[in-house]
This record gives sequence, structure tokens and C-alpha cells, in this order.
Amino acid sequence: MYSYEEDQKRMLKLWQELETDEQVGGPAEDDVHEEKTSDHDSHSEQSEDEESSIDIEQNLYTHLCFLGKDKKTLWSKIPVIMSGTKTRSHNIVTQSSGVIGAAKGAKTILEAWQLYFPDSVLEEIVQCTNKYIQKLRANYTRVRDTADTDVCETKAVLGLLYLADVLRSLHLNLRDLWAQNGTVVEYFRLTMGLNRFQFFLRALRFDDIDAREFRRQFDKLAPIRHYHEQAVDGLLL
Repeated sequence: MYSYEEDQKRMLKLWQELETDEQVGGPAEDDVHEEKTSDHDSHSEQSEDEESSIDIEQNLYTHLCFLGKDKKTLWSKIPVIMSGTKTRSHNIVTQSSGVIGAAKGAKTILEAWQLYFPDSVLEEIVQCTNKYIQKLRANYTRVRDTADTDVCETKAVLGLLYLADVLRSLHLNLRDLWAQNGTVVEYFRLTMGLNRFQFFLRALRFDDIDAREFRRQFDKLAPIRHYHEQAVDGLLL
């Protein structure tokens, strides 16, 4: 049996022998450092080459392709031209771009609007509306609210409808648009009274009310068919 001191000496001797073997047989510290540095440099150069190639590839994709919403699909910016093919006749544009007919002479917003609502159409709307007003007049006590309309008032009503749409007020109660508490614009109540406006919208007609039911048997668009055809014909003249 070895004593404690002998065991310590024996272990120290073994440790010294191991250190000696490592110094003799192992690589030098400088060589190891150089190898590590070389490996690191080669790895850095390789990663830089990979990054540069990735950047070049991404730049090519950016200039030549669009990236889809799925972040995967690439759409080419360069149209594919089939060699040896001829453009089909129905794909050849033979007319110049832009408006045609009477629309060429429209230079202002009002002139463009009058293409859809010329005076002839407005007069016909007034005539059909007044015919229906006569049928409704017996149900009202105030004659002022059921008076016949004219072209000027018809334009005013259409203008108020446009204004309500511009102000995003089409879903508001009409009483709110005619309020006098300063919360809305005054164009509505200064143009006409609320009762007259409501009555006009109820009585507004684009066709002869007496012949509508007969025409509706053959045409679902009977209430506005005549106006629609006149508007289209006016634009194509």
C-alpha cells in the first residue's frame, strides 16, 4: 500500500510525463494559431464570395423581375416575344385613343355633364314628373309643395344629390342635412325646402307612368329605357 505522500508524488510524476509528451509530439502554438487564422480567413473569403453572389442575384431579380405577394413567385418585367408569330387581327388597335363623338367638344365639367343630361332629356323628365305630380296632388293639402316642376328645379335637385354624395351624407337623415344648428352646410336649405325636396324625389319619373306596366312586360328596364338610349345616342354622335 502506498502512503498519501507517495501517491501524490506518483501522480505528479505522471502529470509531468503527460505535459512532456504534449510539448514534444503536439504542434507548435504558433502553427496552431496560423492554421486557425488561415481557416478563418478562408472561411471569411468564402462567406464574402457567397454574400456578393447573393447580392448580384438579388439585384438581377430586382431589375428583371417582380416579386409576388407570396414572396416566392417571380414575374418577369421583360415581355415574352414569340419569334415567327403574327399579331392577331382582333388585337390590332385601329382607332386613336380618347373620347369620340360629341364628347370631344366638352371642355368643362358642366359640358361633360350635359352630354348625359341635355336639355331635351331634362324637359322630358320634367314632363313625365309633372304628369305623376298631378296624380299625387290630391293627397296633399299644401299646394306649394305639389306645384309643377321645371328644368331649373330639376337641375337643383340633381345638384343637391351630387353634393350629398361629395359630403358623404347619402346615408344621413334628410332632416340632418336641412338642420339650422350650424352643423351642416347651408346649400341644402337655401336651395329649397325639405318638404319640397322629399316630394320631388317621390314624384321624379323618367318615363310615362301610364304606359310603364305594359312596357315592363317586355322590358325590365322600362322605367329608364328611353332615357338610357338617349344618353347613349348622345355620347356616340
